[in-house]
Amino acid sequence: MFFYLSKVVDFLLQPLVWVIILLLIALLKRKFRKKYLIIAISTLYFFSNEFIFNEVSRIYEPPSVDIQKTEKEYSAAIVLGGLSSYNKAYSQLEFQASADRLFDILPLYFNGNVEKIIIAGGSGRLVNTEKESPYLKDYLLSLGVKEKDIFIESKSRNTYENALYSKEIIEREDLNGPFLLSTSAAHMPRSKACFEMQGLDVDAFPVDYFGKEREFNPDRIFTPKAHVLKNWDWLIHEWVGWLFYKLAGYC
Repeated sequence: MFFYLSKVVDFLLQPLVWVIILLLIALLKRKFRKKYLIIAISTLYFFSNEFIFNEVSRIYEPPSVDIQKTEKEYSAAIVLGGLSSYNKAYSQLEFQASADRLFDILPLYFNGNVEKIIIAGGSGRLVNTEKESPYLKDYLLSLGVKEKDIFIESKSRNTYENALYSKEIIEREDLNGPFLLSTSAAHMPRSKACFEMQGLDVDAFPVDYFGKEREFNPDRIFTPKAHVLKNWDWLIHEWVGWLFYKLAGYC
């Protein structure tokens, strides 16, 4: 039930949905049409402003970590899924922007900073519930990662279950912490809290940052960008997800 409820909440928390609702109200309520049109346009502009989003992201996302400089070694890196999908029409594994979760771990594996790689990811979709981790295992094998060094967890549907089922693998394989946790920077606070709630000692390895270098240029400050709306979806999802997980005792 929690899983399905979270999908409904995700839909309702999208800024673009808010704008559409405001426009519908403006259409139906003639008396307040101007007021709701102004609110709708202001909301759209705010949530498509790249400069504002960048500043908020820089505050929320944790600092980056250079593992190779620390020369620290880990028995395993835990890579959270949601970074790829399999295109059956073209028989191709397609990576998303969050694929840095995996790509940035590979040099650490081949350089000896990480011994094993745990891919934690089933399917978080309501439809087209293709499991992600088996395809990622095949991809790692094609790059020369040894099969004995790859563990996949394909049952999870969300971050809480990522932690729950990763712990099962860790206990089964008798792996010792700390473990290196790799996920998108905006996702890291909630993810790390979930794994620590399961009693796992994890070091954060945030990647795929929303926040970029601060730039004071007219294009970034004033020009609305469509992709920023989608980025806000993810960031709001993390904030509300953190609250829900706290209330549910997941983190």
